[in-house]
Amino acid sequence: MKKTAIYARVSTRRQAEEDRIENQLRDLREYAKRNSYEIYKEYIDNGYSGAVFDRPQLGELLKDAEDKRFVALIVWKFDRFGRSLSQLIASLERFRDLGIDFISIKENIDTSTKMGKVFFGMIALMAEFERETIRERIQAGMRRKKEDGKNFGQKPKLEDMGKVYELRKQKMSVRQVGGMVGLSRTRISQLMKEKENVFSLLQAGRSVREIAIQLKIQERRAGKIVSYIRSHISSPLSFDRMQQCTLSQLSQLSQLSQLSQCTAHQHPTLEHPTSSPSISQPPTCPADSSKVSYLLS
Repeated sequence: MKKTAIYARVSTRRQAEEDRIENQLRDLREYAKRNSYEIYKEYIDNGYSGAVFDRPQLGELLKDAEDKRFVALIVWKFDRFGRSLSQLIASLERFRDLGIDFISIKENIDTSTKMGKVFFGMIALMAEFERETIRERIQAGMRRKKEDGKNFGQKPKLEDMGKVYELRKQKMSVRQVGGMVGLSRTRISQLMKEKENVFSLLQAGRSVREIAIQLKIQERRAGKIVSYIRSHISSPLSFDRMQQCTLSQLSQLSQLSQLSQCTAHQHPTLEHPTSSPSISQPPTCPADSSKVSYLLS
């Protein structure tokens, strides 16, 4: 007897409790028996949406299919296997390559029969149409960006990062910076956020490698940003003192026009600046306000 797998799914736990899954399983078992199939295994996903392809039992089914543990897969309806057309098409194509027949008993589709093969041919044409449509859209977008003189398909070069930081420091808008370096406004904002995150981790005493791992960026890229930050602090002592500040304190410091320098590694109370009446109590942080405002710009 030919071995087959059966797959059943309901979207909610409530449906599972109402034994709706058993309705599917009963029909699937009867179909397998009537057509002389030996059930290799029953794969059941309770409480998983068909729009989500990452399902425990479905994943196990696909793995067993790759190992060719069965020659057919029976489902109650197509939407029990999945509601995404692209995922369904990809799975059917993979089953065909593996020599596994796909059977949906409610739609009366069996890819081992002549009508089933015709149906699969229609599915393949739909897949080809979808791929061509996506390819045309991508090419059109690339042509438009190329005509506009914008970069696409890759991250900005390391040297471009420095340009972005310098231009933003000069109080240029994100749109203006993007026009000068050929990057989108979204990418410019991401770069500035990235620098802020690196500075925050650096302040917390993280190494370049740790920063790269936590932010999921290349170590060389993290090192470049760290070097930029360090190069705009006059001495290692100044940087050590800056590490003692919280981000909240650094933000307040960037608003102060005058800030007295401390002489030790402690946290001395800073004098009240006369030029910033909006801040009632200056933060007790030993960093230099001019350096902080430069880095946070």
